Amino acid sequence: MKNISREFSFTISFTQLLINILGRGACFSFLIVPAMFFGCSRLKEAKKDDSIKSVKSRLKSIPMEDYEIRSLDAFFFERDKNGILDCYQRIDDPESICDIASGSGQKTLVIIANSPNDKYDWTNIKNLRNISEVTINLETESLDSPVMSSILSTTAGEPINLNLIPLRSVIVLRSIRCDFSGKPYSNEDFTLTRAYLTYVNASCRIIPEEITLPSRIINAGVLDEEHLKSFIDRDMIVKEFNQVVKTTPSYLDCSLYCYANNSIEESIGTPFTKLVIEGMIGDDTYYYPIKINSENGGISHGNRYIFDIVLTRTGTLDPDGRIVEGDISINMEVEAWREKDPYCVEF
Repeated sequence: MKNISREFSFTISFTQLLINILGRGACFSFLIVPAMFFGCSRLKEAKKDDSIKSVKSRLKSIPMEDYEIRSLDAFFFERDKNGILDCYQRIDDPESICDIASGSGQKTLVIIANSPNDKYDWTNIKNLRNISEVTINLETESLDSPVMSSILSTTAGEPINLNLIPLRSVIVLRSIRCDFSGKPYSNEDFTLTRAYLTYVNASCRIIPEEITLPSRIINAGVLDEEHLKSFIDRDMIVKEFNQVVKTTPSYLDCSLYCYANNSIEESIGTPFTKLVIEGMIGDDTYYYPIKINSENGGISHGNRYIFDIVLTRTGTLDPDGRIVEGDISINMEVEAWREKDPYCVEF
């Protein structure tokens, strides 16, 4: 008996399989054959089916501030009253070209950048309402890669631009100087020791509401040193200094971060976020707590609130005290978020 090669044996077996399939009738073969040819095809090759669209995300640049983008989570929801999840994909290398699939028709697209959540943490997202209820905590944020999000309506097949906006707001102490002329301590300098935020809104929805009121307050009146240990970057809300401030401005460019707080009336449940300047005049420690959102409709997500401060007399002895007119001169500027070239996503 001659030896039969394995290749020849496989050919016979495969031929017999096809004969058996054809022998079971045309209806059965129509179920099997397409699966043989298309069941393992790549996603972008499935465009022949009009119910599936291949989405190519061309990520060419990062937003303003040169923030690092480590990951993107993309969610497509049906644009109807139910908002059912159509598809989800995690993109860990956003500068490369990735393919995402979605069904045809009108969609709501939600993009989240730098989420601290693992991709498996999104398994409970079934519809748009679910993701609208997801919150992010300030303690988990990174200085260099903030959590950003974007939500927009689109139709499969149309190119769209994404405007990613950070959830957090930036409080900037740009410069500080002192002018104690006419005071008994006019020859004294002010030694800046710390700048930090109190009454900080530390939780925010991943899709921020238009009006955001504080939902979880930290540093209520004082700097909570114990709670700072839970931050990935404690410099988010406190900066340490040992700098002598004179009559000429000291430019610090000190950035601190919090979530939106649109409170316009201060109460126990809706406190104003404060920037506290702490330092010494002689041997005494003084505080200058500055209410940030007493004007301009409060603190909005993504905005920068820039302060130039002139100290004109001693502050309070309590970080939760009240400074009065004449204690300090404040110049505040508000800058809305500005983005670089937007991300381009094509269906």
